[in-house]
Amino acid sequence: MSNQGRPVTCLVYTLLLPWASEVAREHHIPCAFLWIQPATVLSIYYYYFNGYADKIMAISSKNNDEIRLPGIPLSLSKRDIPSFLLQDASDAYSFVLTSFQEQLNALDAEIKPKVLVNTFDALESEGLKAIDHKYELIGIGPLTPSNPLDKSIGGDLFKKSDDVVEWLDSKQDSSVVYVSFGSFLNLDNAQMEEIAKGLLDTGRPFLWVIREKTANNDDEIDNKLSCLEEVEKRGKIVGWCSQLEVLTHRAVGCFVTHCGWNSTLESVSCGVPVVAFPKWTDQGTNAKLIEDVWRVGVRVRENVLEYETTNPRFVQRKLKFFIFALLITNE
Repeated sequence: MSNQGRPVTCLVYTLLLPWASEVAREHHIPCAFLWIQPATVLSIYYYYFNGYADKIMAISSKNNDEIRLPGIPLSLSKRDIPSFLLQDASDAYSFVLTSFQEQLNALDAEIKPKVLVNTFDALESEGLKAIDHKYELIGIGPLTPSNPLDKSIGGDLFKKSDDVVEWLDSKQDSSVVYVSFGSFLNLDNAQMEEIAKGLLDTGRPFLWVIREKTANNDDEIDNKLSCLEEVEKRGKIVGWCSQLEVLTHRAVGCFVTHCGWNSTLESVSCGVPVVAFPKWTDQGTNAKLIEDVWRVGVRVRENVLEYETTNPRFVQRKLKFFIFALLITNE
């Protein structure tokens, strides 16, 4: 590129590529690390690797204990800590923590390195400053299209359903519950069943994204939901959809989400309140921010997400309650 008169003047790299900064230094090219989770989560990782590992690990077996970290505007319990920090060496994802440490080590090789964060000052003013003695965190988010209908911007992992907007157009303002657990999280049959019953009990229309795993996805859904016929009468099940297109639609009044950072930013940007179902990685921290800092949603606790044989209607009742509370507030 340099020979063509277009030399590289800056390198932006992201997770799992710690060697990229070394390459940039060798060629005297400025570089910046792009962090795609909240600034608060980066700060938690930083403190874990800089003197707080024992304190964080100490609460991993104590559900009610909390910890405060410098500059972070909330107390953190076990359920609020990024899950990778609470795993042992035998866990299948234990390599991720090693990768994060390598990334921070690479940053530490520089003097006040620049870190671009997919967030913004009004959302995480304290989180962006929590480790500013070490890194220069710059909020550049939200990294979402300003126009959700812009067809030139596309990165869908799965084929989208074509009739979602038409279905939403037929519904009243702020009446639809949108349910999506992202591109990775899978729920078991018991969880699916109780969520379905909770949605039905609200009496509200709902749009539920259930990812297609195979060509026989209809058979898979039928096996997971005993109440499929009722679900299809009250709501709409799709394999995938344009989330921003849905969240900006006037009919959507509530978002039941796993709290992945992209989904969290999109819901905040679109002004849609959420029912938070965090499962792993940064999702617990995101849910904590949603409920206790930004106050734009409510969190379903861990024992609610798990299927309880002694009280199988627990998920159903709690989900109904949370959705009603948010829809009434949003009307």
